[in-house]
Amino acid sequence: MPKRFSNLGRRVFIVCDALDEMDEHQQRDVLLPLFHDMEDTGFEIFLTSRPHPEDVRSSFADAIQLELTPHYRDLHSYVEEKITTSPRTKKMIENSQSLRLENVISAVASSAEGM
Repeated sequence: MPKRFSNLGRRVFIVCDALDEMDEHQQRDVLLPLFHDMEDTGFEIFLTSRPHPEDVRSSFADAIQLELTPHYRDLHSYVEEKITTSPRTKKMIENSQSLRLENVISAVASSAEGM
């Protein structure tokens, strides 16, 4: 076992969120093999990514995978909070003749389903 990955008999968890948002060549090309090396030496690895990056999908094809889809009401609450706490966005909607806050929130939450 390489000394740089020795976990001294303890369970060590590595968490990396949003692999799909990292640059494929500058970040994922380095990190994906590193995660596999760490896994091979006993680290517990928990990664999140959207399914579309081919390098991530193929690199972890044999890993346990869980697809998470947010509930509409959670998306609605998140979008509502973001819009109502953004003075610029809130003012733009309030000043619009055609936009209504609830319609904007519902439209954005519906279009974000599965993200």
